[in-house]
Amino acid sequence: MHAHAKDFRSEVPGPEGERVAAALVDDWRRAPLDAADRALCEHAEKLTLRPHAMREADLRPLHEAGLDDRAIHDATQVIAYFNYIIRVADGLGVDLEPDMPPRPRPHAESSETEDAVAAAGEAMAPCITDTGTMTIVWKCLRCNHHLPAGSDPPAACPSCGAPRTEFALVEED
Repeated sequence: MHAHAKDFRSEVPGPEGERVAAALVDDWRRAPLDAADRALCEHAEKLTLRPHAMREADLRPLHEAGLDDRAIHDATQVIAYFNYIIRVADGLGVDLEPDMPPRPRPHAESSETEDAVAAAGEAMAPCITDTGTMTIVWKCLRCNHHLPAGSDPPAACPSCGAPRTEFALVEED
């Protein structure tokens, strides 16, 4: 993500590019994005983390944001290519570039997390999703509670009761 932020800064120079790049690295949901960019980020996230769950209906927000079939096709190709090349690099143990921050270490699940998911009435996911370069978890945007990302978030946060819509997939370090 940090390498892509650097690329973004070169495309959007100055304080505005710096501000948006920092927001994108932190949490794209909170970044000042227009409807098309927000729809593209949602599409990229789902295609990356849950490709098996993609449906034709997932294209509707992209069309509604003004993207035509060619733009959607091109974006999907780029997203899939980056997923592919990252997995190749991870699989071959390719070192990060010298100016990149170190990769986060995967965390074992705690019994507290398992108890919270069970209390929410949801089936426990097999593990926190680890892509090899980052660990992804569901994070409640209201109280910061974390849950495994192996399945959909619970209907409500087990800590604060926030609805499912208040959960975001985030990198955990």
